[in-house]
Amino acid sequence: MGHPGRARTLGPHLAEGREQTLHVESAGATLAEAPIFDGGGYVATALAETEARLLCRRRPEVALGVIAVLARRVRAFAATIEDLALRNVTARLARLLLTEVRRDGNVVDLSGTREEVAHRLGTARELVSRSLSQIRAAGVVVVRGRRVWLTDERRLAVIAELT
Repeated sequence: MGHPGRARTLGPHLAEGREQTLHVESAGATLAEAPIFDGGGYVATALAETEARLLCRRRPEVALGVIAVLARRVRAFAATIEDLALRNVTARLARLLLTEVRRDGNVVDLSGTREEVAHRLGTARELVSRSLSQIRAAGVVVVRGRRVWLTDERRLAVIAELT
């Protein structure tokens, strides 16, 4: 995908009206690599969120880059499967907050709607709102709109089942 593109990849619908965001890609990223190598169809649905140009190059270094991307995605998908199978929504949300925190402080800007956050976590919007309320009640975050301040990262990591 070329500049200034942004695309979101969705997994198969788990149930009527539910979806799982597998990954989000921005400018310079590759997308739909598997069919290039195995001739099959793409395993998910890709939605362009902004205008994007598709680029294809026939150079060995590009192929090696694509393979590296595929390896990272396999690892990310394995982590997603582990999260969905072994962690409750509150733990998954806490983990998301810890991974999305800005490097320059303890703030997370939750991009998108609660529905989109729910898709990233493989759950329903209502459960995200409930889990965010539980985390807030535990005193480890302060929430104002889409901005979340982490006030106790150590306790949030316990909620996220990372320690």
